[in-house]
Amino acid sequence: MIERVLAQLERNPDRVRAVFELAAQTASVSAHLNELIWRFRNDLADELVRRLPARDPRDAEFTAALAAGIAMNIIETVVRTWVENPDGTQVNELARRAMTLLRGGGIPLPAAPMSGPSRRRVIGARENSSYGF
Repeated sequence: MIERVLAQLERNPDRVRAVFELAAQTASVSAHLNELIWRFRNDLADELVRRLPARDPRDAEFTAALAAGIAMNIIETVVRTWVENPDGTQVNELARRAMTLLRGGGIPLPAAPMSGPSRRRVIGARENSSYGF
């Protein structure tokens, strides 16, 4: 799916770059682009729910949402990097790099589930943050 989306974008690189440049300059275009990305993410998650075997529908929805989020983050990061570096950077090479990092453990992720005292410290720190959550 990632390759198909990126192949579509590569067919008209000038248009894609123009949309991203306009979004960077115009709040309403940026908001519309973000809405399209969220809608695509939700549509992808819905399709994955239909395709994932699961005994518990909540498990399928959760797994599908994570998979769609990861796929869309890869696409977004690859496209933004590609748009910002028009010097011949190949979108498919960027996507391969992203997948290699994910598969090879090059992306820092928590090593174990948070529980006990360490979790309480993080939650407490968050409660004291300026974000209020």
